[in-house]
Amino acid sequence: MRRLTTISGSVLWTLAAAWLVGPAVPAGGQSISQQELTEQAQRLEKLGKLWLKAGVLDETQEEYRDEIRAIKAITIDEQSLTGLQAVVNTPRQDPIDLFVADRLLRPLAWSKTEVIRKALPMVKAFLKRVGKFQDLPFYSEEALEKYRYPEGATETQKAFIDEQRKAKIEKETPIKLHNEQVADLQKLLFELMVIANDSHEDTELFGLLKSAESKGWWAYSQIADTFRSESKRMSIERAKALYEQFERLWNELREDMEHKKLTQKEYVDQANIVLRPADNSTFTYVKDNPCPRLLRTINHLAPMARMPALKDPSGKQPPQPGGKQPPTPGGGAKRPPPAGAGGTTPPGRATKGGGNP
Repeated sequence: MRRLTTISGSVLWTLAAAWLVGPAVPAGGQSISQQELTEQAQRLEKLGKLWLKAGVLDETQEEYRDEIRAIKAITIDEQSLTGLQAVVNTPRQDPIDLFVADRLLRPLAWSKTEVIRKALPMVKAFLKRVGKFQDLPFYSEEALEKYRYPEGATETQKAFIDEQRKAKIEKETPIKLHNEQVADLQKLLFELMVIANDSHEDTELFGLLKSAESKGWWAYSQIADTFRSESKRMSIERAKALYEQFERLWNELREDMEHKKLTQKEYVDQANIVLRPADNSTFTYVKDNPCPRLLRTINHLAPMARMPALKDPSGKQPPQPGGKQPPTPGGGAKRPPPAGAGGTTPPGRATKGGGNP
């Protein structure tokens, strides 16, 4: 399993590149101090401000690449956790706080299992405090008129409307960036919960999967895929317990979809926002059949659980996922954001609606 989904390449970096200009990194296996973490966070915060101003992250920027090299060389041990928690929880501007935390927490993915278990409450608490998906503003058709060129508009009128559009996008871009970082932190949390190899974490995460799927949140697929990717490292007992849980959910969903004559369901992906200068900006919607996805996870668990692989009883070839479908453009009132899409409790806690499982 790749331990870090948002950064490609090997987790461990050789010190042969130490001649490169950039932040100093601790030697492989060496614990990092709170002062070193603070300095790392300060550099990341500087990059985060540039990212927020530009509205996009330039991962080819040498300064950013140097920081990622330094992060990949960090070792988080039990002695580092107190300092890490203090640095991550230092107040920062939104969404720069998420930008910094996402990167500082990444080394946990290659830490020892005991360290991950002790770090999980900190990660969950951080997400509970600041890691909530935000809603997009919703405009009526009448309100959207100010962003649209009237028939026969003069160049002066167009220039004024262009400024209005620019202001609208500038207002909504921080929401897009915030949600992207929340999603990255969620993925990291899901990964840490699975790597922790703990029955309580498995139970909690599977509960989040069921909740996300039932409420139409795309995060359900990320959790299923995370379980699947870790399956080859599982003990027989753990794999069998998960196999049985996934099998029950697969049967429930398959029967429910057959009863409702559905071949696909629609899920909202709040991490993927389409900004529209003259219309309502939108979350992305994904059409997907959850049954084949769950069945793939079951059959990855099967050999580790010493259980049989399963097949769709109907014998039918399952439909291919339809992919991400942005809502219909050109209308302000055609598709409002989903009810309760933001301001909800993040993963790892009980929820009441919204985009966080």
